[in-house]
Amino acid sequence: MSSNPIRLQHLFDKYVHNACTPEELKELWQLAGELSENDPIMDDIRDLWDTKKPSPHTLNSEDSKILLSKIMGKAKIVDIDYANIGHGQHQRSIWKRVAVAACFTGLIVAGGIYFLRSGSGAKNAGIPAPVALHDAQPGGNKAILTLGNGSQIVLAAAAKGQLARQGGSQVVKTDSGNLTYTHSKEGSAEVVNNTLSTPRGGKYGLTLADGTQVWLNASSSITYPTAFTGGERVVSITGEAYFEVAKNAGKPFHVRAGDVDVEVLGTHFNINAYSDEPTIKTTLLEGSVRVSKGSSHRVLLPGQQVLTGKGNTLVLGTDVDTEMEVAWKNNEFNFKDVDLKTVLRQLSRWYDLDIVYQDGAPVNTRFEGALPMNAMASQVLSVLEKNGVRFRLDGKQLTILPILP
Repeated sequence: MSSNPIRLQHLFDKYVHNACTPEELKELWQLAGELSENDPIMDDIRDLWDTKKPSPHTLNSEDSKILLSKIMGKAKIVDIDYANIGHGQHQRSIWKRVAVAACFTGLIVAGGIYFLRSGSGAKNAGIPAPVALHDAQPGGNKAILTLGNGSQIVLAAAAKGQLARQGGSQVVKTDSGNLTYTHSKEGSAEVVNNTLSTPRGGKYGLTLADGTQVWLNASSSITYPTAFTGGERVVSITGEAYFEVAKNAGKPFHVRAGDVDVEVLGTHFNINAYSDEPTIKTTLLEGSVRVSKGSSHRVLLPGQQVLTGKGNTLVLGTDVDTEMEVAWKNNEFNFKDVDLKTVLRQLSRWYDLDIVYQDGAPVNTRFEGALPMNAMASQVLSVLEKNGVRFRLDGKQLTILPILP
């Protein structure tokens, strides 16, 4: 056992929060080098790792890889049997954790991969699928900013610092790579609209002139004024966005997605309005919002969700997994009893893939679980493969193959 287990746990806690100084990292590796994977303290370290699910920062050093291999060397398998859901429905399968240490050279997926299969397709679980002919990189911090005059800035290539002045507001790319608007009262009173758009395989963060923070998911856009000067604050989106709205009781904040309007004073919520999804989903995490479509209205409380389909029907859901709904913001795919097409719609946006289904593809197979978004496409697809999905990945085309007889 390490000569100083309390100090080791303290340093490891700082490590998973990315708060270690270079000197502390050196001390951590030194103490960790004294451990074996069977050391009793490793159970506590594994629990901390599992709870925090750290990003793979500083995992490029040989010392950290050694520690990670010790953590993963005895990764726990968690089996949870679920009760039958409702009448006449199948019993869900069990969670199985697949710990991944270093599946591909130079890449470590921190925290492991979690996935569950339920439904049809079990008979193919042991059948190998065709290997990927070409792999696909995960998405990243990519977006295009369209200014009021129509000119565009590719943000991934833009230098940090001031990018433009728009209607009395300063547009800045921050050190963290996000976009921030700062309105000067001494500047021009003109207000113009800007649009931030992410491609497939891109996400981006934005701070509006009122201090509202927005996270934009892949294949999405938000159009907004450079300053909020009237009696209300109005933005419009396509795709998916997460909002932390700056409080201003005298100036309500409206998010418009097609003919759906979400009104807030100050709150945290997610809105999923992709055109290829069957409904628009508004999920509330904090505060309250009022969702309107035509003559129908719903007020949400934290933990609630409203589904907006055709017509003016608003369906309220109360048993909502909010962590799952905003998993994309935390760099994770998270699925709860969804079919294969729902899974692949998300993967297609993040990995910029075109999905083709051959006749007999297992589209009704259902999945549940979590996957890290920093994994290569082949790694994620290998988990689907283990659950009976056969595929062919060639460049940007992913073909789902039929179930074998």
